[in-house]
Amino acid sequence: MSSISDVVSSLTGNSNLGDSSKVKNKKTSQTYTKDYGTTFGDVELSDKAKDYYKELRSKYSDMDFVIVSADKKEEAKSNLASFGNANKMVVVIGEDEVEQMANDESMRNKYEGIIEMARQASSQLSDAAAGNSDILSYGITTDSDGNTSFFAVMNKANDSASERISEIREKRKEKAAAQEKIEEKRAENAEAKEKLDEKRKTAKEEDTEVLTASTVEGLLKKISEFTIQKRTNNIETDSEKMLGRSIDFTV
Repeated sequence: MSSISDVVSSLTGNSNLGDSSKVKNKKTSQTYTKDYGTTFGDVELSDKAKDYYKELRSKYSDMDFVIVSADKKEEAKSNLASFGNANKMVVVIGEDEVEQMANDESMRNKYEGIIEMARQASSQLSDAAAGNSDILSYGITTDSDGNTSFFAVMNKANDSASERISEIREKRKEKAAAQEKIEEKRAENAEAKEKLDEKRKTAKEEDTEVLTASTVEGLLKKISEFTIQKRTNNIETDSEKMLGRSIDFTV
């Protein structure tokens, strides 16, 4: 699967952050830093790219960015569930692409166009997430050729319906509240960010499936098919429930 973890994924530069400015997720390569926000791998941008990335995140403050180091692209692909946010479009972007965007106007226009397209599509996925508790998170990835892929992380655990749905909805509300606090005070809220990362990691460790499609419409169709199939698998008829549990002695 290609990804804005691939695409908007690979860079170089330098960061003078001290240990106190970083919060690491012990079970993944995710880190929260003052300069970069959420990172995956050891990200280092040039001063010019660092300034540009700050502007990019500010310009698209209604989206959630994850920047990926060049050597962690493949690992990032398998960790999409931990990047997700059920309340914001997630843009997983590589450090190399950010560096190119900072130094090449044509590349900047190309990738900002992709991000803008994702922003316009985010309301559809947000509405879908609001009405479907199986959607744990969603976002966009892209490769260095500009090929995009929308993704949705789905809960596929076949536990009992209403109780599980309620629990997932509650977790999503908690994540949203934590994320809002982080947005208001990113620098001072490292501890809350770590807790949010743990919640995202929990979602990943649950029984999940990542759906991908090249368009939002394609992804929404896959989400619908997934939900129907899951509900079908969870529904037993009365006769199926009784199968092997009773004997009919009537003639």
